[in-house]
Amino acid sequence: MSKNIGRRSMLRSMLATTAGLGVARYVDYLPFSALKAAQSEKLEKPKLRFGVVTDSHSANYKRGGSRRYTESLMKMTECVEVMDDHEDVEFLIELGDFIDGHSPTPPDCLEKIEDVFTGFNGPHYHVLGNHCHDDFSKEQFLGHIKNTGFDSAAGHYSVDHGGIHFVVLDANYRGDGEPYDSGNFNWTDANIPEAQVDWLRNDLNNAELPAIIFIHQCLDGSGSHYVENAAEVRKVLEEYGKTLTVFQGHNHSGAYRRIEGIHYYTLKAMVVGSGEENNSYALVEVNPEYIAVKGYRRAVGREMEIKGIPEPV
Repeated sequence: MSKNIGRRSMLRSMLATTAGLGVARYVDYLPFSALKAAQSEKLEKPKLRFGVVTDSHSANYKRGGSRRYTESLMKMTECVEVMDDHEDVEFLIELGDFIDGHSPTPPDCLEKIEDVFTGFNGPHYHVLGNHCHDDFSKEQFLGHIKNTGFDSAAGHYSVDHGGIHFVVLDANYRGDGEPYDSGNFNWTDANIPEAQVDWLRNDLNNAELPAIIFIHQCLDGSGSHYVENAAEVRKVLEEYGKTLTVFQGHNHSGAYRRIEGIHYYTLKAMVVGSGEENNSYALVEVNPEYIAVKGYRRAVGREMEIKGIPEPV
């Protein structure tokens, strides 16, 4: 029996033994098995489902503190297999800090975690994080990864799925406008250049669809974990009038905030803590009146009300 088949059999067994549990719809920190049971209830068919994960920090060295770099391959394998095991997951996206720097063999670490991530049976997308540039220039890192359906030549891009416009932003630029490059950056100095802000405004105006934004560094405040010109970017998202949610990483503890009707959900980091129980990733369901984040392991579940999603013209 293959490793993948064995793990999927285990997941189905866990689901079968917990199917009788009465699981609340609004839940945080559900055990893995109970969350699988909650998902099996299928209270209603969502408009769209996608998977999201962040801050795997995969590396082939051990380090003190709460991060367990060498376990991220195992954790990412679970994430991919669970998303494959679930019905109708449109795509899987990781929100940056895919690897951690200063490994003895950085290209090898990136190749291994990329092989696991792209094993998802569907489209897969990347967001650039600051640690992605510890050992690589932007061009070098982009040359080692694959985004489904187009050339990974830029850190910012957009793609449509199921009548939703998804936008990926890249805040890995210094305050002087220079891109992060192989350790030549300060992680607290994250900026979205004016050219990218202009691109975002034009991209949204041309899309005319409800939008969901992905970014590594945070947009919902100020401080070391936030984009320096976050307020400027938020204004563009607010003026568009159809921005539903921003999904972000970087802050390993996770967070949530709502500003001017837009939800800002920060997913907890995959790398924090040892063992399968300390994994973190989520299934997101886009429904006509709300977006549901169904968290696995340490990830926090949340339902976020939206005004409603118009059908595409």
